[in-house]
Amino acid sequence: MNDFAKMQLIEAYHSQQLDATQQSQFDELYLNDIEFAKQVEDFKPIFEGFEMLHLEAFEKQIQSWEIANQLNPQVNQPQLVAHKGGLWRKLMVYVAAAAILIAAPIFYWNSQLTENEQFAHFFDPNTMAVMIPAVRAGGLTPAKELEKKALEAYVRKDFAVALPLLQEYSNVHKDSVRIVKSMKLYIGISQLGLNKPAESIASLKDFLSFNEETISDYRQEAEWMLALAYHRNGQKDEALDLLQQIAQQPNNEYSSNAQKMYGMLNQK
Repeated sequence: MNDFAKMQLIEAYHSQQLDATQQSQFDELYLNDIEFAKQVEDFKPIFEGFEMLHLEAFEKQIQSWEIANQLNPQVNQPQLVAHKGGLWRKLMVYVAAAAILIAAPIFYWNSQLTENEQFAHFFDPNTMAVMIPAVRAGGLTPAKELEKKALEAYVRKDFAVALPLLQEYSNVHKDSVRIVKSMKLYIGISQLGLNKPAESIASLKDFLSFNEETISDYRQEAEWMLALAYHRNGQKDEALDLLQQIAQQPNNEYSSNAQKMYGMLNQK
């Protein structure tokens, strides 16, 4: 596939207009072509800029000129061609330049972040998915009360309180492999939030080694947090490898952030 066809796919993706065939082509490229995946993320602020500048009508007009020109090149209308240097591309460059004026502060801001600020920007545990035990008639058992307190502290992101409670709850259920392993995610994230990356790495890897179906929905977050823990622990190569894997998964909710962080680390 040539570069122009790839750009058409990227534009259709960002405008949410991929048909089934294009979606298949896009997924294949995104998974196997790291440069294409990077371009998808690099052009995101440009297409967002189009929307912010209300240039959809102008874009459609350009596309209509191009289509008309392809169908009937003899008609007296702007000769918009797709090859390098064509008027269509020049017009798109002018529009993109305007959009970049909007996007530039975003790139500048990212480049000015310190390592701690980068970590704080990306470290955002998904507390919405945490299932806190509900109080029923007759109250909670001591173990359930302990779990409730631990998870409430975790949801508040009060990791200093949550971590020992989570560890205590795991110890209470030390004979249950499922409970011990499932708690490793929250323990690992709490450890990372308390700047204990080496301990976090061990906990998150332990969680990811558990293959039970009930925790499969949490694996994406665990992998993302593990990449952050590698970065926090100074293990750049491990972080880059895992970030690249995440970035190449178009259906991964952390794919976009992985692309951004990969670019930041690769510049150092």
